[in-house]
Amino acid sequence: MMRKLWTRRKGVSTMIGGIIILTLFLSALSVMVFISQQYDKYQSTVETMNRKDIDAFSENLVAVYPGLSGGNLTRGGFCPAGCVQYTLMVSNHAAIGTEIARIYINSTGAGCTNLCILDPASVEQPFHFLASSAFVNPSEYSHQLVLYLNTTSTFTLPTAYGSNTVALVTARGRAFSFQFPFPPNGVNSMSYLTTDTMKIAYQPSQVSGGYDSKNEPAAIAAGSGGTAVGGYCHNELGQASKITGTPYGTLWFVNPWVTKTIFYDALPSGVIGNHTNIYVIANLTNNQASQITITGGNIWLELLTTPPPTPPTLLVMEGSLIGTYYPASSGGGSFYAAGSSPTVNSGQNVLLIYRITSYNWAATSIGNSDMTFAGMATMTNKLENGGYIGGTTTLDGLYVRPSC
Repeated sequence: MMRKLWTRRKGVSTMIGGIIILTLFLSALSVMVFISQQYDKYQSTVETMNRKDIDAFSENLVAVYPGLSGGNLTRGGFCPAGCVQYTLMVSNHAAIGTEIARIYINSTGAGCTNLCILDPASVEQPFHFLASSAFVNPSEYSHQLVLYLNTTSTFTLPTAYGSNTVALVTARGRAFSFQFPFPPNGVNSMSYLTTDTMKIAYQPSQVSGGYDSKNEPAAIAAGSGGTAVGGYCHNELGQASKITGTPYGTLWFVNPWVTKTIFYDALPSGVIGNHTNIYVIANLTNNQASQITITGGNIWLELLTTPPPTPPTLLVMEGSLIGTYYPASSGGGSFYAAGSSPTVNSGQNVLLIYRITSYNWAATSIGNSDMTFAGMATMTNKLENGGYIGGTTTLDGLYVRPSC
């Protein structure tokens, strides 16, 4: 009896021991599975962080010349009295999109000397930028980011080089900064040929006779009301343009070349002509970040020629600004006499109109071959205290041809 009872107890102990071992095995297996799952999560998190780091280090935002433009008052949203609006030109040189999360502006001007911090906003708001313009697509060039400063003019950023530092902070934590305005040599481009910056017009002077560019075929086709006369040969249809309201009436401008017959007629009296006045248009773009005015300027056209058997001669034509035509791009501009120039917005074109008033030679001093004059036009706002600007633009070559 005792032997059977002991045998039964031994079987129960074996079962209990087996259960305990199985429990320990399952517990160890569960711990191993748990550790494996946690390790997978850790590896996944590390991989995600690595990808985010790679994306962050791949970001490459570059400001595009002129950097900031505008500086004009705009109303709307939370700017009922007007906010100073700027447009920031930026390019994304990376193959991933970039979200701009914040903008810092540190300036020597009165507005942002203590650092301006701009956050995104859905509408116009002081010290914010438009959230709708904050995302820069992959490889996008010249993206326009619109930002707003305070409503007072003291927050207009100064335009002297080194006056402002602008930093863009992305949603991935990167920061990209640049100086505004750009350095004087900050435009990494070079142009060896500049065209379409100049046109000419001519009309009879006070003396009897003379030639009028309104009689050129191109001007007649544009509706000048002129009459076809021998010796006129500008046939570039669609390229003639007129300026009305000048002190000399309506001027019809054509491409910058002229026949010697007309050219000689404009030279000083006592030789051949002085019957014709010549006018020159210089097409200027305001690349400044702020508005400008132009109230004066001069023009200089020159050619070093060697008509045998005489020694080399420097031929010079000079003149002064008689007025401006603005806006030039819309085709519906107005003429403003010199001294009463309009305010030209940043990025806009203005036509500067000069009249040739002096020559340093007579027609008999040059040969019969064709000639091409190089030229420059200067301009200034004549301001004495702050805000002064002065500039020079290169003109197309004025071509004087023997005949049509």
